[in-house]
Amino acid sequence: MVAMLILAGIFVFLLSWLWLIWRAFIFKPFWGLAVVMPPFIVIFLLLHWRRAVLPLISLFVGAGLLAAGSYQLATEQPEKWQKLMAWNWFATGDAQAWGGEGQLQGSIFGQRFLVHSAEIDENVLYLREKTTDGFGAQLKINLLNTPNLQQQAGLFVDVLPDDQQPLPHIEIVWYDYERGQRLKKQITSDYTMHIALKSEPPNQLVGDFYLALATPQHTQVSGVLQVNSDKLRYQGTQVDLSYDHAQTIDYLLHNYSRSLLEVDNLHFKRTSKLDMFSVPLSVQGQLLIANKSFPVQFTLTKDQRWQVVDSNLAAIAQQLAARDSIQVEQAEEFSLAHLLANFNGYLNQEMQVKTINRHNFTGYFQGLNAEGGLIFKRSMHKGGEVTFQLQPDEIEEIMWMSEQ
Repeated sequence: MVAMLILAGIFVFLLSWLWLIWRAFIFKPFWGLAVVMPPFIVIFLLLHWRRAVLPLISLFVGAGLLAAGSYQLATEQPEKWQKLMAWNWFATGDAQAWGGEGQLQGSIFGQRFLVHSAEIDENVLYLREKTTDGFGAQLKINLLNTPNLQQQAGLFVDVLPDDQQPLPHIEIVWYDYERGQRLKKQITSDYTMHIALKSEPPNQLVGDFYLALATPQHTQVSGVLQVNSDKLRYQGTQVDLSYDHAQTIDYLLHNYSRSLLEVDNLHFKRTSKLDMFSVPLSVQGQLLIANKSFPVQFTLTKDQRWQVVDSNLAAIAQQLAARDSIQVEQAEEFSLAHLLANFNGYLNQEMQVKTINRHNFTGYFQGLNAEGGLIFKRSMHKGGEVTFQLQPDEIEEIMWMSEQ
């Protein structure tokens, strides 16, 4: 109805204008040519208003229809009004043509969808469309429920409609031009998805992407996806430590700790919020080393790039050295007699036992029973646990599986 009003108004207005030109031309050819230009139309109306009155009334009717349709469109569907003002009436999204072969694209609930940007943030994949009217669609795929997700080696996910939970959750945001509303829908099942992204240096994930919802929903997106696996910036193959971002700080402190402590298998977790505009920058966190957590703090400054100027890693290094020394001493002096004399210090410790009957097993020491027998507990392959007891004279050899 709105489109009919606007089109009718335009048609009546143009027809009335041609009528006015024709009436001016049959009066005098000079006036017929002159009224094409707006200033002379006003002069002709003032001097020969009797000849112009009917076309003028018709012009007002056309303008009224156009104004009524435009007002209704602007109040009920402002987004379409903006598209009309931008001469983009027939477009449903971006004014550009469909992307080239292989470009990530498709349709969302029957509307064209062309991916212009992609990013991964906290295991959530975002695919976004950029449109001239600002109402581009977005796909948000939460991969936190995906088992064994490994972004460093690549990103590989396959989901079929009959698969059971847990599955990646999908959120689709799009603009319905018919309703004049921005809509959102959560998808937790009944879809097909294939993601096969290979890792490329320095931090790129590149490969195939395919997503299709159940047929009645008219949603399918496919093509080649290229996305950064993190927020780090690179200069060649080296991380740009001048970039002000939390992941830059985390990367710097993780590698600084690993280098200074000479421990490859450690994990740094930041516990404090960052104020990148506060220099020197104070950072608190936890270092997880061999299943033990150490509180750590750093002071950073920035000239050309971020660098550590102070930390408590020296104290942590001393703790690790002392712990390793104790473990070596304990391992060297460990024996069955030592265990029986100091059993409280080895509770829940993993032991490897060889019996006089040549049976070997590994279990966790649970203490001594009333008769002085040793109690062990071990987990079964099919679930559950079993507890058993051995007398000291039944044990030929016992080894404490201490952490080295």
